[in-house]
Amino acid sequence: KHEYGHSLQFQEIGIENYTRYVAVPSLRGYWSKIHYNEYYSQPWEYGADLYGNAIDDRKKSGYVYSSNAYENYMNYWSGIQ
Repeated sequence: KHEYGHSLQFQEIGIENYTRYVAVPSLRGYWSKIHYNEYYSQPWEYGADLYGNAIDDRKKSGYVYSSNAYENYMNYWSGIQ
């Protein structure tokens, strides 16, 4: 579901914006070994969970997003579109 959410992000903002605002930051977070508990609270990752309807699944597995994940996502994403 999460990766499907990324595909919807890609369709919405196109290859250039997707590369700049989603793919590159996502890879940086992954390569930096950011802790799982922080990784999916990043705006581009939270957005993928939101678009792909993965939030409830992630919460059921015990994941807790940061308290400001939604607000950060909204601020970040509105600056892209």
